[in-house]
Amino acid sequence: MSDDRRNPYVLLGLPYGASLAEARRAFQRRAREARWGDHDAVDLADLEWALARIELEHVDAAAAFGTYRVPADPAVLRPPAGFGLLAPAPRPAPRRSPVTPDDERAVVFDAARVDAAQHLLDRTAAAVGKRLERVADGPRPVVAVPTPPVRRRGWLPVVLVGAATGAVLAVAGISTLGGDDDTTATTTVATTAAATTDPPTTTAAPTTTEADPSAAPGLGEMIEYGGIEITPSEPLDGFGHLCLLFTIDGDVPLGFLREQVTLISGGVAIDPALGITTGRAPATDVFGDPAPALREICFRTEGWQERDTDLVYNTQVGNYRWRISEA
Repeated sequence: MSDDRRNPYVLLGLPYGASLAEARRAFQRRAREARWGDHDAVDLADLEWALARIELEHVDAAAAFGTYRVPADPAVLRPPAGFGLLAPAPRPAPRRSPVTPDDERAVVFDAARVDAAQHLLDRTAAAVGKRLERVADGPRPVVAVPTPPVRRRGWLPVVLVGAATGAVLAVAGISTLGGDDDTTATTTVATTAAATTDPPTTTAAPTTTEADPSAAPGLGEMIEYGGIEITPSEPLDGFGHLCLLFTIDGDVPLGFLREQVTLISGGVAIDPALGITTGRAPATDVFGDPAPALREICFRTEGWQERDTDLVYNTQVGNYRWRISEA
């Protein structure tokens, strides 16, 4: 760029008529940028010429201002105003709702002013620790919105649902009480009459006898199944629960599931409370533990000693029962 009609203000990025101090600061800034690379084909020599030209114009007021190729008017450096060359001016869409009257808008504006003033008073009162008077005691305007109709509902569906729930609970209670009686072990004995002079086709009918629950083992007595010996002992009453210790022993790999133990007291089956323990023994299942293993199981019950109370251990090969209390 060897043409002397270049615009020094454009080279330094200044508006026309900038002061000499602004020109020197712009020269320092643009000189640092020019040292790091090519910026719009402007080198350090061009910047030095631009600074010298501006200094000359400030010294000599008769310098040739009109010989610049690029106009020096600051307006040329500003972005065009308006909506641009391609963007059309926005046109408002036609109004579809009725125009709000001035009196209604005035009511809303007054309410907004009162609310803003009251908010400032509340903040000031909280800051100074005093109670200030309210701006206005009149009620605020309320927009009238039509209330949707309320659908009336009768009590018949509620009564039907309650009756159905009561029937289901009654059937469940009866089935629970009936299921306890089915846990009693029965023994079937088939006998055959001895051979006599009568024809050999004559046989006696099979007879069924029920085992006596009182003959079941009690606390401290062992029951064996599959080579595993289980002994309940040391009952402990506390906080509405009965807690028992179970000793599992044997020469085979041990296995004992606490959830398979049921307490039957007064004809009511009670499942074990697996989350309750007194800390006398671990409250976990036995699976391959070394013999003997000690576990604790608690049941939610009270007054079990005043009723017939049994412990039943349900396994795949049968049910095993202990009689721990007899009324």
